[in-house]
Amino acid sequence: MKTYRTLVLKYPLEKLPPETVVQLLKIQQEFRRWAEEWARSGGKAEKPEQNPLKYFAEKFLQAARALEWLREHVIKHGFRPPLAFNAQLRLNSERDVSRGVFVDLPRREVRIRKWSNQRGNTIILPLSRKNVEWINERVEEGAALAFAAAWIGRSKRDGAVALYVALAFRREVAPIQPKRLLVVDLNALHNGVPTPLLRRRGCWREAF
Repeated sequence: MKTYRTLVLKYPLEKLPPETVVQLLKIQQEFRRWAEEWARSGGKAEKPEQNPLKYFAEKFLQAARALEWLREHVIKHGFRPPLAFNAQLRLNSERDVSRGVFVDLPRREVRIRKWSNQRGNTIILPLSRKNVEWINERVEEGAALAFAAAWIGRSKRDGAVALYVALAFRREVAPIQPKRLLVVDLNALHNGVPTPLLRRRGCWREAF
């Protein structure tokens, strides 16, 4: 069984060049228009043919296959999805394999790429010490960076518009198989409290 934990980073738009904000908003709007069409078609709409929309559609569909709730929220509830990216985490000196989001722990930074067809449009954002600690804890648990997402949105807390980056970590977990279950029935206290102790094989029943 797979489980996910996500780190959401928030950056004020003032940290980005104005032209970058304009371009990001444009591609976000274009992608969400395609996502609305995809939702109306029940997930059968054709993918865009040109990058970067083609790239974002492919990564979104991969994320929607991995996360059933994402597909359901977009199709049934009109959820406006973020821009999805494939991602790589560098812990030491691993080679950069040119994925959309590159998390570089030694440099404590996140690089966002592939959002534009133009060269040199990489967005470089800082990682705080607490962010790095959180990521290292996930790695120690056996998790790996599965994908990333980015969007420009308004904060529900203070209404400020910011750039958000989500880093989703995935790990395999084994389902718990209990050997014994204690069931307490409190419906009829005047007859005592039945407390069956269930095992995989057999059952004891007590009352007090």
